[in-house]
Amino acid sequence: MSGLEHFRSYQWCAILYYSLEKRLAQYKFWDGIFGLLIVLSIALSGLIILLCLSTLLPSTVQVMISLVVLIYCLSSKNLDSRLDKYISAVDKNDIDVASELEENLINNSLI
Repeated sequence: MSGLEHFRSYQWCAILYYSLEKRLAQYKFWDGIFGLLIVLSIALSGLIILLCLSTLLPSTVQVMISLVVLIYCLSSKNLDSRLDKYISAVDKNDIDVASELEENLINNSLI
C-alpha cells in the first residue's frame, strides 16, 4: 500500500452489515435495495452526527475532521501515481497508452 491507503479500513462496514443481517435476514426487504439503503443510511447518519457535533469545536478541529473524512473517501487506488503515468504517456505522445490510462482513470473515479 502506498500513499494514504493504509488509513482506509472497511471493517466497520462489514461489522455493521453482519450485525444488521443477524436481526433482519428473515425479512424480505433485507435482500433488496432497502437493505442496502438501511446500511448506507446508518453510516451517513453517523457522519452527519459527527459533522454536526464538530460545529461545537474550534474551526481548526472542524477542518481536521473534514480532512480525515476526505482522505478516507478518496479513491482506493493511488491517484497520484495513476496521474503521473498518464502525464508521462502524454509527454511521450503514446496515444494508445494515454487513452487506456484515461479510460481507466475515468472508470475508476466513477466507482
